[in-house]
Amino acid sequence: MFIKKYYKPCLEHIKSKNKENPEGSLGEKHRTLGTPAYLSCESSSTKALTCRQQKVRHLSRRFALMILILSLGGCANLKPRLAQEDGLNREENGLSRVEIKAVLDGKPLSGAVARFLPKTPDGFGSTPVFTSRPTDEKGKTSLLVTSGSYYLVALKKNNPGPPGLPEAGDRFCFYGGNPVFFGPGESSRVGLNLKPVKPLSKSKAAHKLIGGNSGIRGRVTYGGKPLGGSRIYIYLDGASHFRGPGSLELSDIGADGRFEIELPPGKYYVIAKKRQDGGWSGPLRKDDYFGYLPQNPVQVTDGEFLEFDLECISKTRPRKRKVSTYIKAGAIAVTGTIRDQNGKPIAGAFAFAYENRTMNGKRPPYVSRQTGADGRYVLNFEKPGRYYIGARDTTGGPPLPGELYGEYDGSGNGVELKKKEVRKNIDVYLKVVE
Repeated sequence: MFIKKYYKPCLEHIKSKNKENPEGSLGEKHRTLGTPAYLSCESSSTKALTCRQQKVRHLSRRFALMILILSLGGCANLKPRLAQEDGLNREENGLSRVEIKAVLDGKPLSGAVARFLPKTPDGFGSTPVFTSRPTDEKGKTSLLVTSGSYYLVALKKNNPGPPGLPEAGDRFCFYGGNPVFFGPGESSRVGLNLKPVKPLSKSKAAHKLIGGNSGIRGRVTYGGKPLGGSRIYIYLDGASHFRGPGSLELSDIGADGRFEIELPPGKYYVIAKKRQDGGWSGPLRKDDYFGYLPQNPVQVTDGEFLEFDLECISKTRPRKRKVSTYIKAGAIAVTGTIRDQNGKPIAGAFAFAYENRTMNGKRPPYVSRQTGADGRYVLNFEKPGRYYIGARDTTGGPPLPGELYGEYDGSGNGVELKKKEVRKNIDVYLKVVE
């Protein structure tokens, strides 16, 4: 109100007032009322301006000053927008929040970087889609990733520089649950147990073996000590996600953990596993062991043996995940639990549905989110009809040996759904594919 009243007269009006008053009196009055000196009427730089122009300039400066004060006053309460995304916003944008904790020998490891590698038909790519910030002194970091399946690895370089391939002296982890799916709107906590990368060495073949004189030899270890009773699996690529028997398996590793495998020249992925139940296939459970050679794939050349120690990690518990099983009002849906043959819920599995009884061919038109610890799933449908429900612990391609797979209702009748109908307790039991 002060500004509006004060600037109402035009420049001619002010001039007329100046004629009635001693020179400078009106300007002095302006300064008494608090008008900035740069807007006083006797200022030579403003004589050519109308009062309206002076008013606009003054208001603009005040407005800019107000914005500056408000922004400075509110900075203490500002946080990065991505850190404030709630589950609904992340779901709408197809984002998933991942919290990482890196450890070395059970202690938090700072400076480790998590890399999310793309899943490909023959395994995974070498260029990460997402890379985390280095872990802090508590071994923690977090980031938002686009919903999808990734191979998760972590690396801490021994020497400063951009992260690349693991080298001797680095710390490295290949997540034992790979590939891992992060659904839209989910929050996951993943523990990564990094191990020192040990060097590879080469030696000449001591004698001519049947069929060739090249291969690999070394020890399977855990905590630097021999891991007897473990098995070595050789894969030509990562298409099987390193599940199932592989191209070659060595199962007679003794108490000293030593192995020697003849291989023709070529590239190979070397994996070690040990199951507490003594089995050779199926998903790894708590307290089972898993080892991935950081230099994979290794190159075997003619006349030489690669020698190395393959360090394993112990499976502790699956990643913690918050998965929404919310069903909208009026939806057509099926919900239930994915279980193993003993009736226990399976985490990390997917339910799917086909509209034909054969349940093969193209990718299923309906796929659930990956299950959490309770094994619960929800399948939402666009229209009423008969659907054939199944479940598995991975996605893409036909079920492979060593994977978990199952179908609901062995009679093959499927589930008939009506408009706005929700069928509950449609449980699916999985077993190992042989």
